[in-house]
Parts: sequence; C-alpha cells; structure tokens
Amino acid sequence: MKDEVYEYLINYGFNKENLNTIEEENEDIYFISLDKIKENIDFFSNKGLNSKEIINLINDNSFNLTLSSKRKNAFENIYVKKLKLSNEQIKYLLYINNNMFTCSPIELDKIINYLIKDKNYSLDDIRNIILTNPKIINKKLEDVIKAL
Repeated sequence: MKDEVYEYLINYGFNKENLNTIEEENEDIYFISLDKIKENIDFFSNKGLNSKEIINLINDNSFNLTLSSKRKNAFENIYVKKLKLSNEQIKYLLYINNNMFTCSPIELDKIINYLIKDKNYSLDDIRNIILTNPKIINKKLEDVIKAL
C-alpha cells in the first residue's frame, strides 16, 4: 500500500493489524490513490456511517475500500434511484450484508428485472424482499429462479 494511503488510514483509525489484513485480502490496495480512498470513505460516511462503523465495514470486507466509481454509480442507480432505498435502509443493509456494494450490480439488476417482468413484483415488493432477505443481493439470477 502506498505510504500516503497507509498514513491516512492509520490517522483515520485503522490499526497496523487491520491494514496488514487488508493488504493480504485485497491486492487492489497497492494500486489505489489516496483520493480514491478518501472518496470511498466519504461515500460510506454520506450513507450515515460514522468512522467506527466504516472501519468495521472495511475490516469485514476490505473491497469496500477500493470500490470503483463505476460500481458505486451502478449500485446508486439500483439502490437509490430504482428501489428508492433511504440512507437508513442502506446503512441497515450494510450491517447485515457487507457485500452489497462489492457483488455484481449487473446480476442484481437482472434479478430485479426478472422479478418485475416474469413474476409481476412491484418495486415496493422487491425493496421489502431485499430488506428482509439482504443476501439475495449476492445471488445469481439462476439461483433466485431455482429458489422461487
């Protein structure tokens, strides 16, 4: 990890053990800029997480620290624009499913479209399904079809 990234994360509240684990789990950390790190931390802060919650989230899933803008935008289109989830709902889901921004937005969009077109679910129905069963976010469409 770049020295400036390491220093920023230490000052943010991560400890050396946390950062060693992040380096072991997520090789993207070696190539990411400090600006991108700050952007990703701000992203979760804007969802209502405090610094301790952000540290816990990243310690549980280090890939949340190296999200691309493209991935975040894709999920924003799904979670906020399409499903109209509030920041409180997103924060709740992050506690239960720390993969909600690191799984496949394409696969999640396929699942939503399938539920709308083939099963006649409303967006309210889908939002409620996700809030009560957040692991559906991580599934592949064929697994959802089999489960239904």
